Amino acid sequence: MATPDGDPRAVSSVAPLTLADVPRLHSAGNPRFNESDIMTAVMHSPGAFWVPDTGEFIVVTPWRHRDEILNVQILWSFRHDGALLDAAAESAADAGAAALIMLETGERRRPAFYHRHGFSRIELIRTYEHLEPRVLARGHERGVQEFLQVHPDDSTLHELVEHLDHDAFPWFWWNSASEFRHYLRYPGVELWAGVQQNRLVSYFGFTAYHHWAHLDRIAVAPGDQGAGLGRSALSFAAARMLRHGARRIGLSTQGSNRVSRRLYESMGFRHTRQADYDVFGIVLDEGRVFAPAGTTSELDRGRR
Repeated sequence: MATPDGDPRAVSSVAPLTLADVPRLHSAGNPRFNESDIMTAVMHSPGAFWVPDTGEFIVVTPWRHRDEILNVQILWSFRHDGALLDAAAESAADAGAAALIMLETGERRRPAFYHRHGFSRIELIRTYEHLEPRVLARGHERGVQEFLQVHPDDSTLHELVEHLDHDAFPWFWWNSASEFRHYLRYPGVELWAGVQQNRLVSYFGFTAYHHWAHLDRIAVAPGDQGAGLGRSALSFAAARMLRHGARRIGLSTQGSNRVSRRLYESMGFRHTRQADYDVFGIVLDEGRVFAPAGTTSELDRGRR
């Protein structure tokens, strides 16, 4: 590998990581993953690399089951960050991905780390919590919209929900058909569709945990926004969460989504600043990554 003198990337070369290599990785003592976790990630990875001399490695996986956005799921390194990230970015570009991203959730790094390796901040994610779900649930008004639970075998309703999702959110935040299918397999998950005059106008999904629930997604059809459907859906969602024993409700939204932020804050959600996180990325296709809601590329339009 040709690099300037003094660059730590010049010390060792990077090679593709295979399942046979996993036992040789330098991962002992890491509390966030074990050998079984790494094996599973590598099996589903379109781009995994390691430094044989040191055992450092990187594993990239599709983000939210979307091959067009790749996520650095594991980066375990102490000297060769740059070489491993370069290999992952090159592999993502070769695969036609729109971006290679890193989420500031399980592990925090200084912004200088991302800038040094060609990443920029794509979005700040703001987190919220509601401590009185009973109060929130009392706001539900019957008759505003009818709610139908989406079951795994209901392909027609799945497709309608996916189309509403793609119309309501920017391309980067779409939930794919595969994502919805996998989502419904998780324990404690419920997905509901809001119908008005035989037309899908909203949907939401949540995951119930022990005395806590998280609103994972909620959307209103663009042509129906501003008519109280978001409030109606959120209040009904709170009622469903209460049935699962929730005493607190959490959610997150894009920092740039001022409409959603105003809705949540007006309904009693408080900003949990300490849980906010950033999405950093190497953007390979700005036309897709920064496409606003309601616009799609011809390629993505064809997939629908």
